[in-house]
Amino acid sequence: MLAWRFTQGMLLAGLIVGSAQATPVTAVFGDQAGTLWAPAAPTAVTDRSTIVIGFQVGTGASAKRYSTGANDSLMPTVPAFTPAQFQALAPDSILTPTSGSPLIGKGTAFPIDPKPPTPPPLAPLITDGVQGLELATAVFNLPAQTLRFRVGLPASPDLTTPAMLVTQVGDTSKPDVYQFVNSVGTVVGHPVSIIVSPTGIARINWQFYRVDGSNAAHAPGTITGVGPRAVRLASFTLADFGITAANAGTVASFEQSLSGESDVAFVAYNKGLVMVHGPDMAIDLSGLTNAPLVQAQSYYGTFTCQNRGTGGASAAAMPATNCTVSTLPAGLAVSGCSIDTAAPPPPWTAGQTLPAGATVTCAVSGTPTALGTTAVNGSTSGANLTTINGTPVTTPDTDPSNNSAMLALTVSAAPLADMRVDSVNLPAGTVGQPYNGSFACGNHGAGAASAGTCAPAGLPSWATADCTPKPPAALASGAVINCTVTGTPDAKGSSSVIVRTSAAQESDTTNNEGSATLVIGGTPNVMIDLSGLPTTGTVNQPYTGHFSCTNQGTADATGTVCNATLAPWMALGACTLSPSSSAWTSPSDIPGGQTVTCQVTGTPTQTGPSTINGTGGTNTATTTVTVAGAALPVPTLGQWALMLLAGLLAAFGLHRSSRRAH
Repeated sequence: MLAWRFTQGMLLAGLIVGSAQATPVTAVFGDQAGTLWAPAAPTAVTDRSTIVIGFQVGTGASAKRYSTGANDSLMPTVPAFTPAQFQALAPDSILTPTSGSPLIGKGTAFPIDPKPPTPPPLAPLITDGVQGLELATAVFNLPAQTLRFRVGLPASPDLTTPAMLVTQVGDTSKPDVYQFVNSVGTVVGHPVSIIVSPTGIARINWQFYRVDGSNAAHAPGTITGVGPRAVRLASFTLADFGITAANAGTVASFEQSLSGESDVAFVAYNKGLVMVHGPDMAIDLSGLTNAPLVQAQSYYGTFTCQNRGTGGASAAAMPATNCTVSTLPAGLAVSGCSIDTAAPPPPWTAGQTLPAGATVTCAVSGTPTALGTTAVNGSTSGANLTTINGTPVTTPDTDPSNNSAMLALTVSAAPLADMRVDSVNLPAGTVGQPYNGSFACGNHGAGAASAGTCAPAGLPSWATADCTPKPPAALASGAVINCTVTGTPDAKGSSSVIVRTSAAQESDTTNNEGSATLVIGGTPNVMIDLSGLPTTGTVNQPYTGHFSCTNQGTADATGTVCNATLAPWMALGACTLSPSSSAWTSPSDIPGGQTVTCQVTGTPTQTGPSTINGTGGTNTATTTVTVAGAALPVPTLGQWALMLLAGLLAAFGLHRSSRRAH
């Protein structure tokens, strides 16, 4: 109630109730964008969004703290608190007169609404925020009416824990009446009439809007007698309503009769003690991100609406059941919905019943036509319609905070290929020897490559390249074209080889080349020749000869040998390299096409054959030198005469010797 109904001197001791004294809330704890709000005195003022995350009842040693479940991690832990789950009661609608005193109140830190719609919806203002527990938005002077909710209580109810949490953010002189009733309309227990005292636990600085749209925002103080307003909360146990274990099972509904002067931020119930049998429609858009959205490529995604409540969303209730999205990217549309109440899931359309626990899945399909980001808005709705004591009772969605969702969907360009030359492996080769080399090209892009190529330029004529798969080829992301280079080199030399790769569309063409130099070298081939050594000799006669080593290969022979194992009577003379005629010793280099010639001399001392083994590089040769004796001389005529004379003299001597003997 606005300040013109508040007498400054009026002080009430507490909350006045019909048959029981409620437990006053002595401390409140709020979540202000992640920062704990815990006002230390009734004069503490706030002006911004505040979600009630907990409260304290009682004082001193008897004080007890309870959380609301809105953000237990932010609650002070000393003293310890009892975890609970509170949810704001959500009426399907509130009478909104087009004239009169009802006002919309928002903390002054909220953005100013220059002119709300006429008439504005009031129900969202007492169910907004996490679990509907926003303290800094409210409706002042709520129109007189009775709100009914289909509820149930446990058979063995907890009668000592707070079951209801009530707010009063203005000043009122008329009581609101809360009560539980059975299926025939009889009050279970007793009604509770509530008037909240002017003493609060904190204050909120408000800006106001008239529901008839006749004015813009009122700054604090522009309405007579208005300044920051006291915030008051009270909690009620089921025992405060006269609920017992004997009558709890008969409860069918909860009624909230508003006086017309109520200034309410929310009225919340403990979900562990009071079960509101209404739907809780929750939409989930996450299934729309299960597949990428690529321009000009087909797309399929889903979104779901689940009834998490304990009451079904009725076909005849208002608002009608619904599960929809809007502002989908161009080219996409909802292609149909189904419900998981049978197998296979039957089709479902808006306005049909959605039982408690059931989920509707809607498909979105098509081909995105435009690039960019689109904010997709999803919404769901539903209410439970039942008859209690002949009176239709509509129980709205118990948690409107999950009735809508927004998801940004981005349509991107189709991913492109990125062909790269991965390797060019062309090792050095040798003339006349089989050659093996390789090169490879891979697709390193996120998209597939069409007509991917991988080709060399500059290979020598003897070389052949063979690739798998054969270019041009379609290559998935990560696929590789592997190529071999084979052949037999027929000449020395070097070749500059460039390997190039490509695809129809690429994200980067700066890495499409690779290069290497293919070097082919010759092979040395040193042959020894022993034909310069005469194969015969004569005892005591001088012997001369030579052997030679010629490099017949296409490369220099480095550190090579050219020698022979000679007969003992032979001696190795000087070796020369031709055509330069320079001195040469083994082992040394023999350039390609040049010859080393080594001299051999000696005088045989005995007859017989000698085996000569020669080595030139890696080649060998063998020859045999046979030494013969010297030939006997033939006597001349003078020699024969001397021999005859000697014989005659010998005969004459023998004759004379014979005569003396006689």
